Amino acid sequence: PLRDRFGIINRLEYYKQPELEFIVTRAAEILHIGIEPTGASEIARRSRGTPRIANRLLKRVRDFAQVIGDGVITQSIADDALQRLYIDKEGLDRIDRRVLECIIEKYDGGPVGIDTIAAAISEERDTIEDVYEPYDRIDRRVLECIIGNYDGGPVGIDTIAAAISEERDTIEDVYEPYLMQLGFLGRTPRGRVATKLAYEHLGISQTGK
Repeated sequence: PLRDRFGIINRLEYYKQPELEFIVTRAAEILHIGIEPTGASEIARRSRGTPRIANRLLKRVRDFAQVIGDGVITQSIADDALQRLYIDKEGLDRIDRRVLECIIEKYDGGPVGIDTIAAAISEERDTIEDVYEPYDRIDRRVLECIIGNYDGGPVGIDTIAAAISEERDTIEDVYEPYLMQLGFLGRTPRGRVATKLAYEHLGISQTGK
């Protein structure tokens, strides 16, 4: 009913790879940072579809380029820098992995509630749902928690939060949306579930599923 009162109803989408590459290249130009197209592509690919993250990663990779390179961001420099920052090729960080591993390892792949996940990895529920279910170190911790502690789920978000020592709100708001967009995490009436893609990404054998 409230939505119907607005004259225009829009839906926000994540940015596409070419759009993010343009944003990274343009930001590098403004900041006087030398960058090759392959370097911009590597940063864009790990930016979770978000320009703000792309610009943040650009500045961090620039620092690495100035220290371990000649100041120009190449594909190899960007890859090395982002790996050192624990951001994998899908943009997942340690907590992303912990969420998925929590569901897979503790809850047999799910389903598991968001409160259980948050409790399991010691993150706020809202942080998991908004930031990580929207993939960095915490992303991986979430996945690893679900897979390693709960056999892939289902498992509640509070349990996951406790298992990986993250706040429930953090898991829900920061990590969960992105993990779901990637197809690594699913929601069911019984809780969160790690998908086949999550097992494959983490290199964990999906037994008994």
